[in-house]
Amino acid sequence: MEDLLIDGPWKHQTVHSRGQRFHYAQCGRDADPLVLLIHGASGGWFDWRHVMEPLADSGYRVVAVSLRGWCTSDRTPTGYRTDIAAEDMSGVIRALGHERAFVIGHDLGGFVAWTMAAQEPRLVRGAVSVGTPNPLIWLNRQMINSPLQRRLTVLALQLSRTWGPGAGSPEAWADTMLEFAGPDYRASADFQVTHDFHVTSLAAGALHPASQHTQWLARPWAPGRSRWRVSLREAVNVSRSIGGIPPVLLINGAEDRLSQPSLVQAEQETMLNDAFLDKRILPPHILGGAGHFPHLEMPSAFIEAAGAMLDL
Repeated sequence: MEDLLIDGPWKHQTVHSRGQRFHYAQCGRDADPLVLLIHGASGGWFDWRHVMEPLADSGYRVVAVSLRGWCTSDRTPTGYRTDIAAEDMSGVIRALGHERAFVIGHDLGGFVAWTMAAQEPRLVRGAVSVGTPNPLIWLNRQMINSPLQRRLTVLALQLSRTWGPGAGSPEAWADTMLEFAGPDYRASADFQVTHDFHVTSLAAGALHPASQHTQWLARPWAPGRSRWRVSLREAVNVSRSIGGIPPVLLINGAEDRLSQPSLVQAEQETMLNDAFLDKRILPPHILGGAGHFPHLEMPSAFIEAAGAMLDL
C-alpha cells in the first residue's frame, strides 16, 4: 500500500467522513477555495498527479481523495454504490472545513460529481465531469437502447466479471480500462507508470470495490438503483427553488471510445430538452488527441478546459 503514497508536491493526510477514514493528497493552502478531485474505477488519487500542482498554483486547495476501499481509505464490507460515494464525498468537503467546493470527477468519479451537483447544490460550486455523461442517461428508460447506454452497460458487465473466484486479475482490469486511453498516450513512458499504479492499487484491495461499483451501475435491478434515479430527478426539481443545480462542465477526449463525444453531446442535449435539468450545462470541451483519461494524457489542455469552470 505504501507504493501508492508516492512523494511529490503534495502531502498525504486522512479525514473522517460518516464514520469512515479517507485518504487524500493535497496541494495548496488550507484557506484557499477547495477543488475536490475524484478518481475513476480502475485508478486512484494518483491519476491526478499531473494537474494537482498547476491547479494549486492558481490559488486553490487541491485535494485528490481516495474513495472508500481505495488506497488507504477504510475498506468496508458494503457501501460501494454511486449514491453512497456521493454522500461520502459531501462529508469529506465538510470535514475539510469548507462550505462549498468545486468537484472534478473522472469515470466513476464523474457519476459521483453529477450526483453531488444534483443533491447538494449549496455545497457544490460547480462540477466538472471527465468522460462521464449525466447519470440520468444511464437511468432514463427512454435511453435504455441508446448506443452510449449499451456501450457503458456492456463494459460494466465485462469489468464486473473480472473479479471473483477463478475470474480475472488486476492486470486484466487495468488493461481493459486503460485500452480506452488515446493511442499517443498508450505509446508513452507515462502510460506504463499509470498502468503500474492501477495494477498495484487494484491488487492492494481496490478490485473488490471497483467491481461492486460497476456491477451496481450495470444492473438496473441492483438495490438502490431505482431510488437513486428517483432521488436525482427529485433533487433537480428541488434545486430549482434555490436557483437550480450548480453549473456542470463536461470534458471529453476526442478519441474516447468508451464515452464517445458525439454520443455524449447528443444524449446530453436530449436530457436537457426533456427538462430533467436546468440550462446550467456548459458547452462540453472536447480535447483532440485524448482518450478516456484527458487529465493524464493532456494535462495542460485539461487544466485550460477546466478553467471554464474554475475561472483560471
